[in-house]
Amino acid sequence: MYTLENNKLTLSARKYWLNVILVLILIVIEPQTYISYYKLSHFQVIIIELIIVGILFFQKKKLKFNNIQLIMALGFMTILLSNKLLTEDSLAFSMLLAFVIFTMFLFTQMISYDEFISYYTKAMMMLCLYSLISTYTIITFVDFFNGILPSFTHEMLSMRFLDAGLSFIYVPQYGGMQYRNYSVFSEPGVFQFYINIALIFELWFIKDYKHKTLRITILIITLITTFSTAGILVGFLIILAFVIQKKERKVYKGNIRWVVLVLSLISVGCYIWFPKFTFIIDGLFVKLSGGASLNSRAGSFSAYLWAWFEKPIVGWGYEAGVWEGGAKYLSQYTAHNTNTIFTNFAFYGLFYGGMYFILFSKFIFNINAPIYSRILLFLGMMISINNERFIDNGIIFIIIFYTISRPRIKEGKNEFQEND
Repeated sequence: MYTLENNKLTLSARKYWLNVILVLILIVIEPQTYISYYKLSHFQVIIIELIIVGILFFQKKKLKFNNIQLIMALGFMTILLSNKLLTEDSLAFSMLLAFVIFTMFLFTQMISYDEFISYYTKAMMMLCLYSLISTYTIITFVDFFNGILPSFTHEMLSMRFLDAGLSFIYVPQYGGMQYRNYSVFSEPGVFQFYINIALIFELWFIKDYKHKTLRITILIITLITTFSTAGILVGFLIILAFVIQKKERKVYKGNIRWVVLVLSLISVGCYIWFPKFTFIIDGLFVKLSGGASLNSRAGSFSAYLWAWFEKPIVGWGYEAGVWEGGAKYLSQYTAHNTNTIFTNFAFYGLFYGGMYFILFSKFIFNINAPIYSRILLFLGMMISINNERFIDNGIIFIIIFYTISRPRIKEGKNEFQEND
């Protein structure tokens, strides 16, 4: 029977799922996705982001800026544009980054932090489930899908991918298969960052509910399928930080331990009985013991630390940092920059880099957990964010702006209620 109350609930549900889809779109058009690389121009991404902000504004109908967040947004943009004047750097990237910063600031004025966490975790659950199903279905029947799905070649690495919409599956040109889960991202090492953020939200920011253990399990399984050494290490640190904290969650801790135990047994079984899985796991340990991937990350860290020391206050600017700084420092270690924190310091100087680092760190240290758990989370997320170059990542700026105005959370006040 139709009632006014039922109609309100229906409209509320539609609005909720619309916003989940908007956040999902925001994720899949991030600069580190193949959709942004090959399907959309910078101009099209800008238009889509403006449409998202416009839809949220239409829902809210009344906009009131948070003064502290506004000041920080203007501070970031002022430093960017001043950096261009002082370094005579190209304006293009600075303007694009300033647009990202201001758009993400506007986004945080439309919805609350708790709403964003709910939308983000739902969006990531959709992305994780789709990537698991599509990636391993296509890998299992690769010959069939080779004939019906469009494909493209990632030119920088000469890697061919099948396009499954919100998932891209790497198909080696000379036979064989790679079993890593890319989802929409340019690297599994990018995907792991988004998964680990969702894992932190699920564990610390959302109260217990019926399907919480299932969702955490899906996130962990998806993280494992990236076969990202850094991502899996960070995921382990996040789970460890949660399990060892002193809060009274004995039953839920037991559930987490059960999840970890089951996944460990599955991993050991696969390692013993499936040779290809064994090869992949062995590859992870090779990375940990000093493979090319680890050397690239360590080299990027060292290179842009030294580059920042050369120009500590103003920085190099974007183009000079990429080309001149890269030729002088990065080329000694690796060809690709995979660092975020010291790249910000090196490109844009002490004040921009310091604001970015302090505010992202505040996101971790604001979590309601014992100090040793927060230290583990901090170490983990420093590994995660410095596994790729995320300097123009919109989701990070959203988190930063929410963190600015959110005080250190008191005991028992860290979470909000999530509905299934």
